[in-house]
Amino acid sequence: MTFNEVDDMLSPKSSIQSIMSVEERRYIWDLVKQFQGHEVIEVGTAYGGTAILMALAGASRVHTVDNWQCGKFNECMENIDRAGCAEMINVIARDSIEAASMFDDQSMAIVLVDGDHTGTRPYEDLCAYADKVRAGGYLLVDDTKNGHAAIEHGLARWIQEQDGFALDRICHDDAGQEKLRGFRRVR
Repeated sequence: MTFNEVDDMLSPKSSIQSIMSVEERRYIWDLVKQFQGHEVIEVGTAYGGTAILMALAGASRVHTVDNWQCGKFNECMENIDRAGCAEMINVIARDSIEAASMFDDQSMAIVLVDGDHTGTRPYEDLCAYADKVRAGGYLLVDDTKNGHAAIEHGLARWIQEQDGFALDRICHDDAGQEKLRGFRRVR
């Protein structure tokens, strides 16, 4: 499938919902294509749109972690089945911090953090999953400047403490507001 075909599948008019903007979806698509055949992790699943995007872009396996407190599990599983991606997506129903221990350090080409948006959890997710990114891989952080103060604070703290990642790109929502930051692991 092409990006345009997948993007149409995930558009607001489609039966499979994606909360991400077209710019975010394109950036993630291009990164997964760059690392085609490698495993990726998504923290925070909701409707499954991003997991589907990464699977159809060519990830060998998408591990998507969610505790399902959002109540979207059934919709997610239906969307994954509808997109024909059930064999490519490993849905992990666990707390994100607990699930981090399932993955070896520096084993993933891409990790997308879009989990719990409250308290210290965004920071904790960043700390738990940044080490899973291999050298040259990417850590993506969603909802960076669109009203989620805990993510902004957690990301700012993580940026001050880390020294192995460099900012690669900032993506925006369809209204032009910052939405996602991509960091490349340089060490």
